[in-house]
Amino acid sequence: MQVSTSTFYRTQSEQLQNLQTESANLQKTIATGKNIEGPSEDPIAFSDIARMLNQLDNVEQYKRNITSASARLNMEENVLSQVTNTVTRMQELAIYALNDTLNSGDRKAMAHEVSLLRDMLVDLANTKDPNGAALFGGFRDTDQTFVKDVSGEVEYQGDDSVIYTTIGTEIDVSISSSGLDTFMRIPTRRAPTGEPLFKIVQDMLTDLENGNPPNGARDNLADAMDHFTFRQTITGTRLSRLETQNISLDQDALSAKSILSQVQDTNIEEAVTKLKQRLLSLEAGQASFVKISELSLFNYLR
Repeated sequence: MQVSTSTFYRTQSEQLQNLQTESANLQKTIATGKNIEGPSEDPIAFSDIARMLNQLDNVEQYKRNITSASARLNMEENVLSQVTNTVTRMQELAIYALNDTLNSGDRKAMAHEVSLLRDMLVDLANTKDPNGAALFGGFRDTDQTFVKDVSGEVEYQGDDSVIYTTIGTEIDVSISSSGLDTFMRIPTRRAPTGEPLFKIVQDMLTDLENGNPPNGARDNLADAMDHFTFRQTITGTRLSRLETQNISLDQDALSAKSILSQVQDTNIEEAVTKLKQRLLSLEAGQASFVKISELSLFNYLR
């Protein structure tokens, strides 16, 4: 079969150009460490890369939400712990105040400490989260969620909303406790449907200020203790849920990075081997082209 000179030159030129292009692409992938930089190179692989990158972005956002939620719930857990300690001290005083050896003056003296403890409870209930929002105020933004008047009665000025945050695909968790449920609806023996903690304390304080034994305070404060222990359990469970999800997200991120690396990252050893092969082929092809093109027989192949 005869091959024209023009066909020979065109074929050899295309082959050499392909080798040069492949060599240049391999050099680029080795230099950048990336197999694919645009959708035109491999649309399916590029789509997989985009999906993995989007998944990693979502994971980072979920982890930021968990960090913020954990800070808030840890603060809530600390507040509830302090409330429990304060109620425990009040319960000790209530039991001691029932002692028959105490007189009216002794009980009036105890009223001062109970008053300070009552104010401490109000301050704890008004704690603000790391962002300056009321920890137990729901969505309502007020300077004070729990306001004490001159008579000692405490009014709740927040709302009954519960704040949620997203920590995973279609996974929302509560990161707040309602001020009403926490401080204003405590089931007691005298009020099974719930009464404010501050009323329990104020009734005890009123008895002591009048020099009387705080009858009923011990049982009501015991009920309050049970209530706050339960609230602590709820908060602890939420924190545990965040921790578990955080571990799961780390595993998701590791898996996504592994898949991304397989699709996107260059196998340097393999790429270098291919580059050497292409360069050798290019060098051999160029040498052959020069020698063949110089043969006088070519003049007869037109």
